[in-house]
Amino acid sequence: MAAIVGKNASFQIDDSTGTLRDLSANVTSVSFPASMDTADSTAFQPTGGAKTYVPGLIDHTLSIDGHYDSATNLSDEVLSSLVGYASTASFEFAPDNTGGQVKYTGECILTAYEVSAPVADLVTFTASMQVSGVITRTTV
Repeated sequence: MAAIVGKNASFQIDDSTGTLRDLSANVTSVSFPASMDTADSTAFQPTGGAKTYVPGLIDHTLSIDGHYDSATNLSDEVLSSLVGYASTASFEFAPDNTGGQVKYTGECILTAYEVSAPVADLVTFTASMQVSGVITRTTV
């Protein structure tokens, strides 16, 4: 597959009423790292003096950046409604939102939301989320 540019990406998340809202017009960047815990399984007198490990649990987080928009159902209204939200919110992230391409879906908890208003630049936001449970990888 050829390299792709992020301009066709999309990001959607539930608001506090459980309605999936498309924030793609406001989002400028999505970071979606995955990591795996490891457990030290080293016993006395390890072969070669080296530690050994076993794989543990998978962990995903999400962070998004974008342009602040206070209009109904857009970035500020949707994300600020999730601050202190007592449940998980569904999300969909498609790095290339064209037919047949990969889309990730799952549940997340908003862990941080920040609005920045510099005097000589655009008002922006950043949001961080902890994914809870399994990620589903399907196609758009």
